[in-house]
Amino acid sequence: MQERHLIQICILITIIGLFVFIIFYEEEFKEKTISEMHSTIGSKGIVIGRVDYILREEPLIFILQNEEKIKVFYSKKFEIQIGDKVEVYGETTQYNNEIELLALKVIKK
Repeated sequence: MQERHLIQICILITIIGLFVFIIFYEEEFKEKTISEMHSTIGSKGIVIGRVDYILREEPLIFILQNEEKIKVFYSKKFEIQIGDKVEVYGETTQYNNEIELLALKVIKK
């Protein structure tokens, strides 16, 4: 009888935990503009724009432009060309007194 009660309690706690998770879950990355990303160092978001200029191929450093421009640093090998539309998941950092986007993931659109 005790084993059955323990299983029921475990199931109940699991269901309650799932409901709490669903209620309080907040996306880590939300779509933002470049100006919103510039506002705070450490800001995380998704920025969509066109590749304006490629500074370096490996690690990949390029300029992303939509209404403004931001330098993007991506440590993985990735094939892009000037004019490609990309979606960048990243976090703003400061390097040499410039705000840059440290990309965690880049997707060609």
